[in-house]
Amino acid sequence: MSPVERLERVSLYRFNLSGLAAGSYSGTITITAAGATNTPKTVGVSLTVNPAVAVSVSPTSVQLGVSQTQQFTATVSGSTTTAVTWTLSPTVGTINSSGLYTAPATISSTQTVTVTATSVADPTKSAQATDHVIAAASTDDRCKSKLASISLGQPVERTRPTKPSW
Repeated sequence: MSPVERLERVSLYRFNLSGLAAGSYSGTITITAAGATNTPKTVGVSLTVNPAVAVSVSPTSVQLGVSQTQQFTATVSGSTTTAVTWTLSPTVGTINSSGLYTAPATISSTQTVTVTATSVADPTKSAQATDHVIAAASTDDRCKSKLASISLGQPVERTRPTKPSW
């Protein structure tokens, strides 16, 4: 009998391993071939079930102004490989391989940036944080906010009629 013919006679068995806790298992499988003279055969087997990989990021939400920085930290569990890759969406500012985010020096309007840490061990596992990058207020905006806080019809005490204090 050729090796190909032998392969055609092999049956494939699948086992449902769902629900097994992480850990190592060992046992035996006994194979009986009808009509064979050297049957049954027992084979030792071992199985290792790895825990599921999970990723978390902290902090999960921050608010930064232009040019400010924030250190993000990723924690990977369920794997001995704890490395992650960092990405931004949209690409507003920069993030380095250590998770240090730097907001852009200029920005025309407030942006919400999603910071994602993706597990190197299992690229299907990731976690996200939200970064709200606040545009720098212009002088006109600061004046408007001061003017908005003045109520008409209220007495105003002036001590120095010179430049505004803001």
